[in-house]
Amino acid sequence: MKANMKLTDIYLTRGEVVGGACIAAPYQLTQGSLPSIVVVGKGEVAKTDIFLGGLKIDETTTVKEFAQAVVSNNADYDYGDQIAFFDVLQKVNAVTFIPYCQFSATNVLLDKASEVKLWDLVNKHGFASSEDGFLMHAEGEGDGVYGWVHSRKGNGKTLVSTQTLIANNAEMIAEYTGDQAYRRSVKTYGGETNAFLTLGTMTTSGAEAATPSEEQGGSDEELPPVIGGDENGGGGDDEVIDNGD
Repeated sequence: MKANMKLTDIYLTRGEVVGGACIAAPYQLTQGSLPSIVVVGKGEVAKTDIFLGGLKIDETTTVKEFAQAVVSNNADYDYGDQIAFFDVLQKVNAVTFIPYCQFSATNVLLDKASEVKLWDLVNKHGFASSEDGFLMHAEGEGDGVYGWVHSRKGNGKTLVSTQTLIANNAEMIAEYTGDQAYRRSVKTYGGETNAFLTLGTMTTSGAEAATPSEEQGGSDEELPPVIGGDENGGGGDDEVIDNGD
């Protein structure tokens, strides 16, 4: 969670939180000790630094062919390693118009003997090949965020690469970030009451100093969320998946 505090702030209204709103944003996904997969470009056609040589991935490509291409062309990879693809698609409820997220994850072990078709195991949008021979994300999947993670077993531990999700959700993120989104969110929580947080403000005395519970049986003021929700529709904190050492 701490790794994401400095990243994109998403502001939801009270009604959106109650309705289970979720915004797909480019938060950090993993923290680990393996070299990070470098991603260049943005939007839906970003590509990794995983070079595939002459392999052109299509529906006939086997796991064996993919594994051989990765291991023989990239020093950081070996047979038995895994490449996972995480995908968070942005959706909007057709009735309530509340945004929500659809999460999926697929992976492939770099098996030098497997004749299984690669796309039978993984999301083909996350396992495409660029014209210049690199593993990339293919067009046509829709808005959201996505990312790849390299992992391997070592000394009884699961080691992972440190990765951040790639943004392909510019329009929705723009709507729920910034000053205007913040003010819209605050308004649904009763507005800002920050006078007593300002240095030098006089303390209120007498009846005016009554707490919410003394005056009207209420509770402490709720603060607007500064988070993106979760894939299950809640408004909870973002979580960094930490499988590193």
